[in-house]
Amino acid sequence: MRKGKLRLFILLFLTSGFTILFAVPEYSFSTEPQEIQTTYYNYMPGSYNGCPIRVQSNTHPGANGIYIGFHAMEAASATRRQHIAYWNPIAQSTQTFYIGNSDSREGYGGLFLDFDTQDPLCAWHIDLDADGVYEVAFNYDMYHMLSHPGLIGTPFMLMPNEDWAGTGFMPPFPDDEFIWPYVFVSRAPIGNPDSARVYVIARNSTSHCGEPSENVLIACADFATADLDNSTMDDLDWNYYTLPIMDAWNAGPDEIRPFHCAAVSRDGKLAIIGYLQGEAIDLAYPDMFVLWNENFGDGDWEYFSTNSEQWVENPLNLDNTPHFAADSLHFTFTHSGNFSAEFDSEGRLHVPSCFALHGVDGTGEDVLFPWNLYMRDVVFDPDSQTFEIGNLYPQGSGPANQVYLPWDEDADGVVDEFSDEGEVVSVLGWPIGCYSEENAFHENNFKICSNPDNNWLAVVWSDGLKSRLYTEWADVPEIYIAVSNDNGDTWCEPIALNSIDTPELDGMIPLYVYPGDRIEDMGDNVGRVHLFFLDSHWSYIPPPCASTLMYAAIDVEFPVVANDDNDIPAISGMLHQNHPNPFNPETTIGFSLPVSGQVELAVFNVRGRRVKTLVNGDMKPGDHTVTWQGSDDNGLPVASGVYFYCLQSGGSAETRKMLLLK
Repeated sequence: MRKGKLRLFILLFLTSGFTILFAVPEYSFSTEPQEIQTTYYNYMPGSYNGCPIRVQSNTHPGANGIYIGFHAMEAASATRRQHIAYWNPIAQSTQTFYIGNSDSREGYGGLFLDFDTQDPLCAWHIDLDADGVYEVAFNYDMYHMLSHPGLIGTPFMLMPNEDWAGTGFMPPFPDDEFIWPYVFVSRAPIGNPDSARVYVIARNSTSHCGEPSENVLIACADFATADLDNSTMDDLDWNYYTLPIMDAWNAGPDEIRPFHCAAVSRDGKLAIIGYLQGEAIDLAYPDMFVLWNENFGDGDWEYFSTNSEQWVENPLNLDNTPHFAADSLHFTFTHSGNFSAEFDSEGRLHVPSCFALHGVDGTGEDVLFPWNLYMRDVVFDPDSQTFEIGNLYPQGSGPANQVYLPWDEDADGVVDEFSDEGEVVSVLGWPIGCYSEENAFHENNFKICSNPDNNWLAVVWSDGLKSRLYTEWADVPEIYIAVSNDNGDTWCEPIALNSIDTPELDGMIPLYVYPGDRIEDMGDNVGRVHLFFLDSHWSYIPPPCASTLMYAAIDVEFPVVANDDNDIPAISGMLHQNHPNPFNPETTIGFSLPVSGQVELAVFNVRGRRVKTLVNGDMKPGDHTVTWQGSDDNGLPVASGVYFYCLQSGGSAETRKMLLLK
């Protein structure tokens, strides 16, 4: 397997214990990018808040078919239609089908596989009568009848937004238009092992509070395999309901907009989770929320909320002036409208999100520092009914639930690095494929998948930091894939796939990346992550503009973490603290060797980049000293800041830090 780029892979021994910063895991393409179809619609081909790529589980790993739901325009003058594609890993080929039967504008579908038949159940919105109002249609592919795809059922209108007569349901307002549907399946609550419950959760595009406020409509029905055999899903006893608190937000008069996604567990736990924005939301209002139901959607829903703001101190430049132009600082949800959620093996719900650094100025106005956007893992634990915000990327060396500070990555309370002008140096972040700040609200896309049997999670997003920084990277958004083997308690440095460093993506501009819902266990701690993305021009270039929908898969070596304390290398006391410390520009490092052998002593900056190799060779036992004069391997002076020096000898490694102040 090809190893990804290393950012930092050393042990940092802190006063409170130790933290392991994992390297980029090894990976290889099991399926290089394959063309699904050309499209002239260049925005969010899957869905905003769902997973459009589903992995079958009816055979052994590596041989399971892959269903993908997407919308596409096949020509510049064509109608946008909803499709499903089927990737056959044995034949190494893709088949594509319309899921509807009329040439009407449609799209933004949801898709889920029935557990027993592996049939894909699909819902999408469609303007059948071309009056500008969408309805939600439902259909499925009867895979189980043929053991291959293509036997498409007859679609029916599940949510007829203009005519609810005969459904037994009336929406809160007559002009409500529930679209953008997502599909989930759980076991049915009636105790019949051959029955399941299907849920279609749609969001309201009509708001009554002045700004968008997408309350949800939930349609659910119980079914058995016989219903799929007979193509009678429209005859099921469909029940419809909305959630009162979200209806109230939508009704106004206060402006409250929820950004949210849905999740359903196999045993019938339902969640609507996200955060709130709007003029009615101030810093004292609990903006992070979950609506929770443990009974297959039946009965009451519980509401839990908390503040997402992470308040931090404004770091000081060397002249003691605040680095950021604000009276106070905090991190909070920003540009995070398009995320999904996933349950881990402990029943906790994970939502990958972007948190940005904000300030409050002297007038009380919010100030966004747009280059400081970082990935977080928002976790809701239904057992304790609490939220936790973990660092996903970057992480720093502090505990996962300690706020990551981009100017203090070693979490010791001291600024890591200063520029030659005495300014605080802060790690930049832009986890959005499109480098345009004006389009960041629409272009964010953070999706998560899992394998609960192995405690595996993977988060996939498009990263555009290099596109913002470097001209030669302007059209090179990266696919970032971060993985965890312990339910998100720790995360590896992400795999970065791009058209410059990844031959398989040569010439591509990958955007809107979606992972398969299930990470396949390929054995030997290798998980297969399936990917669906758009090889596109930048999405703010309007149609007609030809792009290509792509499928690929990579095999990732998930890290193995030693849980036995005996496996943790002990500190032997070989490495001594440098002196003087702080220093300018010269300092002495001492170390003691118990036996002779190969020794390496090197200096790293806080980004994990090797700055200077001080020793690399065989040495005799005893006490030794080395002088570092504050220069790199090219003889150039380094900037002020925190540096780490690492000694490796006899299979042991020790690290200490030092501070250069100019």
